[in-house]
Amino acid sequence: MNTAIRDLRNQLTIAAVAFVLGLLVVVQLRSQTGGSALQALSTADLLLDAGKRVEVISPLFYVGQDIGVTSIAPLYTRLYTKGVVLTPCTELTAVEGSTVIVRNVFSGAERRIESVDTVVLATGSRSTDALYRALEGRVPALYAAGDCVAPRGVHQAILDGTRVARAI
Repeated sequence: MNTAIRDLRNQLTIAAVAFVLGLLVVVQLRSQTGGSALQALSTADLLLDAGKRVEVISPLFYVGQDIGVTSIAPLYTRLYTKGVVLTPCTELTAVEGSTVIVRNVFSGAERRIESVDTVVLATGSRSTDALYRALEGRVPALYAAGDCVAPRGVHQAILDGTRVARAI
């Protein structure tokens, strides 16, 4: 994730609270932990259902690039039918009042998105194994699976569970 974006996260949240109506920008950040594409597009879907105008920006070649091909096509159909604007190869550089400034990741060309009411950051997930560690040594058998191991999709979590079941 871009260091400037990490530093801006609290400021963006505060700036977003000041506005209540109009355009919402959902920002998919580069994530070392995964999950940000699905978060971004699911959030966009929910906001569109609420009647909001939504633009999703992503630094990737296409928005939702890390979502499986069997899921992305119907999701794109639903989002485009509702009027979403998907803007790939773009990263957030700043928020100035109700203006969001984005930059093309290849050319560096900046664009200003005016009259933005809310900025939603989709930053992905982070693994937490606190429960696993709390139970370690206190129960006869303990196995880690799903997001406890690493942030992943449901299919990987099911695979973890299957492997544990077979091992038992």
